[in-house]
Amino acid sequence: MIVGAEDTRGIVQLVLYDPKTHSVPVARGENGGRNLPHRNIVRELLVLGWWEGGKMEFPLPEWENNGLKAAILVQRGRGGPVVGACRVL
Repeated sequence: MIVGAEDTRGIVQLVLYDPKTHSVPVARGENGGRNLPHRNIVRELLVLGWWEGGKMEFPLPEWENNGLKAAILVQRGRGGPVVGACRVL
């Protein structure tokens, strides 16, 4: 995976998520006692490295398919805004 653009820097992460819809029971609150559909649930988050700006290449690790899909996120610092994203085909 190659990252390259403006001079923004950030953490490059591989996100593995489940695209299927799952019915999740809600225990409390205004939706307590109901089952609500959840989709694209993140199952694993792997840090690939730190992007320092410019064009950089990050090797993708192999992962078990298990029906999961993958995306790449570039986030400005831990907990910061996402500044780039793409799906992995």
